[in-house]
Amino acid sequence: MAKQKLDFNIVPIFNQTAPGVWEDFVRIESTCDTELYGLSYPTQPIIKDRIGVFKESLPENKHNFAFGAYNNTQMIGFTFGCFYEPNEMYLERLYVLPKYHRCGIGTQLLKAAEQSATIFATKMSLSALKEAVDFYKLKNGYEEFVDMEKELSPTTNSIVPVFQWVKKDLKIKMDIPVDTMALKQSKYQPIFVHINENREIDAVTTRTKDGTKKIWANYNIPLSQSKPYRDELLKTLEKIK
Repeated sequence: MAKQKLDFNIVPIFNQTAPGVWEDFVRIESTCDTELYGLSYPTQPIIKDRIGVFKESLPENKHNFAFGAYNNTQMIGFTFGCFYEPNEMYLERLYVLPKYHRCGIGTQLLKAAEQSATIFATKMSLSALKEAVDFYKLKNGYEEFVDMEKELSPTTNSIVPVFQWVKKDLKIKMDIPVDTMALKQSKYQPIFVHINENREIDAVTTRTKDGTKKIWANYNIPLSQSKPYRDELLKTLEKIK
């Protein structure tokens, strides 16, 4: 069967505590479990309890990341995970509604997660249902050990979201001066970095809680060279509500 043609957007979810986010996650996961694996759709009390467990675990997990796939304003797929151990990120969940399979959404969600993980880790691991092993192993280069694992390729010439700013955990060189306190106070606000061809962070942007946009860049680089990616950073920031 040929892939469907579908316009969708992969969006980083910086505030995973926002109303409706985990409800969407559970709705999509439960729909997949029911339609693909024949499991019973959970009752409302079970759904409520599951959402509560997810939210309670957020503060305990370092460097949480989450991405949603949207068709217009409807979430049709998602992935999330967290820092697992030194140099390793763990992909907790990746689901796409069955009606949107074979559109490339799962692959794009996985690529977004891997790219964001490279800022703090060199490896991604996950536990896959047997039905999903081929997706990870054959299509996306994961190897089977106790969990499925993949060594992450360095990210270059890219704008990447950062879900929690902890400078000492960075696996990427950064010489530019940034206001670390401003970044820490931007919890649940978008943070993006530009990674250059040498795999160095040469610009950082965020929006503080009062809506102010901030950008730090390597001003030793001529403006003519830095302006394109600085402009792109700010445009990326403006797209996030």
